[in-house]
Amino acid sequence: MQARPIRAIHMQARPILATGALLAGGRGQRLGRDKVLAELAGRPLALWVLDALAPCVSEVLICIDRPERASELDGLDLSRATRAGKPRMVVDEPAGQGPLAALASALAAARTDAVFAAACDYPFLVPEAVEALLAALERHEAALPEIAGHLHPLCGAYSRRILPKLRGALDAGQRKAVEFALTLDLIRVTESDLASRVSAPGLEQNRASGSNVAVRVCGPDPALIFTNINTREELARAEEHLGLPPPRRHRPSGKPRGHQEE
Repeated sequence: MQARPIRAIHMQARPILATGALLAGGRGQRLGRDKVLAELAGRPLALWVLDALAPCVSEVLICIDRPERASELDGLDLSRATRAGKPRMVVDEPAGQGPLAALASALAAARTDAVFAAACDYPFLVPEAVEALLAALERHEAALPEIAGHLHPLCGAYSRRILPKLRGALDAGQRKAVEFALTLDLIRVTESDLASRVSAPGLEQNRASGSNVAVRVCGPDPALIFTNINTREELARAEEHLGLPPPRRHRPSGKPRGHQEE
């Protein structure tokens, strides 16, 4: 059942000595468009994630899978989206090797031991969840959400100490984030651990303009907070959760107007 918003709250998260890393290499093949630029409620998915990360950390990294990606993201004005200073762009090494390579690049570039890494397709992530996972990290190598028995290795807290282990795994051909996470000293943060600390995102009517604006509202639902968007259907469900009409289908460039996608 959909969590019912109760009241709007102001986010006053206090920055922790930690690095927030947005993993911005998603090609979005199943979504049919670039995940970073795909929009929810009129805002790119990447900005939703940065809204959750920035209030909680002392620096923000944006991990991109190839150098030319930086110019592709220029239009997002990511520097204005964060309260932790201007984000630093970091190119994955090795490039084009998936999210574990992005995580390795984030850990290598971070100026802090604790790093919260989040893929760009977790638009319902909220600051309280980021804070809870960073607090759970302590001396562990990773603190990851486990929701309905499903581990989320691309939305959790890591220690920089795992970097040699991660580089070794990449050299050995490991590309599956869950399999790598299970090799770590891992603390699993479950729904019950999170329920009393988090709020779910939603929309509130702007009385002056009559338009919907993104805000955070009470109504804890960890299953929603750690929902990631991989397909058009999941994006449509996310819009429905926010009380919006389904998004228009993306028409790839080069196809004639009126072409119906399968």
